[in-house]
Amino acid sequence: MKKSITIYLAVPLMLLSIVGIEYAQSAYRDQLLSEERAERSLKFQLARAQLESIIFHDIYLSESLATYISANPNSDSEEWEPIARALYERADAIRNIGLAPDNIIRYVYPLEGNEEAIGFDFRTNPIQYASVRQAMESKEMVVSGPVNLVQGGTALIARVPIFEVNNPDRYWGGASVVINTDILFDEAGLTELADQGVRFALRGRHGRGRDGDIFYGEESIFEGGNPELVVNLPNGNWILAYEKLTAFSERIAWYREHLVRILGISLLFAILAILGYTDWALNLARKHAREDKLTGLTNLRYLDQFTELLMSKNAKERIQFAILYIDLDGFKQINDLYGHKVGDDMLIAVADTLRKSISSTDVAARIGGDEFLLLLTRMRSFKDLDFVVEKIRTAIVETTIEHNGKKLYVGASIGTATYSEEGKSLDDLLKTADKKMYENKRERKENES
Repeated sequence: MKKSITIYLAVPLMLLSIVGIEYAQSAYRDQLLSEERAERSLKFQLARAQLESIIFHDIYLSESLATYISANPNSDSEEWEPIARALYERADAIRNIGLAPDNIIRYVYPLEGNEEAIGFDFRTNPIQYASVRQAMESKEMVVSGPVNLVQGGTALIARVPIFEVNNPDRYWGGASVVINTDILFDEAGLTELADQGVRFALRGRHGRGRDGDIFYGEESIFEGGNPELVVNLPNGNWILAYEKLTAFSERIAWYREHLVRILGISLLFAILAILGYTDWALNLARKHAREDKLTGLTNLRYLDQFTELLMSKNAKERIQFAILYIDLDGFKQINDLYGHKVGDDMLIAVADTLRKSISSTDVAARIGGDEFLLLLTRMRSFKDLDFVVEKIRTAIVETTIEHNGKKLYVGASIGTATYSEEGKSLDDLLKTADKKMYENKRERKENES
């Protein structure tokens, strides 16, 4: 009798266990897939930031040469050579720098490999002359491409019109900065992603954004709701779209993908083990959560992961970024006087302000209570960091919520840390920024007293 009761109990327990195991397996697979999607998203965000950084850096190098010729219209190649060489050596992806008096190329640096461009008259090529004429008429830099080059290959070209300083209406000619798209994509990390089998596409030839032609990848990438990013150019933008991850990549081992099912079947008849695993799975899901539920901002775990990607890129490119550690002043009084609901509303309002105060490549995070972190990823120089801090502080102070007809607001104590001058790990940066934040809080209290 006992045996039959055991059998009767075993059958429903087995069925319930199978259902529970498969449910947990599905949740686990969704979590793994979510992590891979987040990692892919981070890689393309970083690639977008690198594209913008390299393009703006290399293009604006050319302005010094154009300025020199504008002031010295009778100068010759012997005077241009050292300037062009210096610009070329400082650039990341420049293929060559060309000068075209009266729109005929007379000088190219470096000459080797670009000999066929000498003597080329832009007026004989309607496609290229269109951008030259646009630069002449607007008297502004025009970025075109990618285009096919006379000397072979494809490139992004910045046209800089040159007008004489002493006679602003006299057109001397133009300077052209040719950026090798292969090198540009390689330096930005897109080549590596393509080698890994990740499908993506770029559209917006000549900076025309969504209205422009597709110049890399397949048109199908722009369909089916795939993620898209805007790559800003000096006079327009590109659209970068990448294929949404719908299945595991090959680097996920089969046993990792089916880990829950393997463990569940092995522990099918151990109720305590099943309950323990369920608890572990829930804890794992909470641990892997990337978003602060109250404010919708990033949490510290996601920030740590993003920072690791930035630091790994630093092995190839010199990336500068800064951490801002923000502690709200006066928040405790609001929380104590008006209750947690009003306090939460204040935190949500501040979070929204921080989100609007940073660029699309920066990260805002709430790390607990009334403490926030900003990760500023596009710092070419730390000279403007104090200005940025005051801008953020002012934005926070001007953020108000209304309760019973009364406007409530908070202040902010802010500490900063820069990579890699003040730390080479997130922990080091946080310690430095935290220390500076408390120094700032003490100084503010002393000034108020």
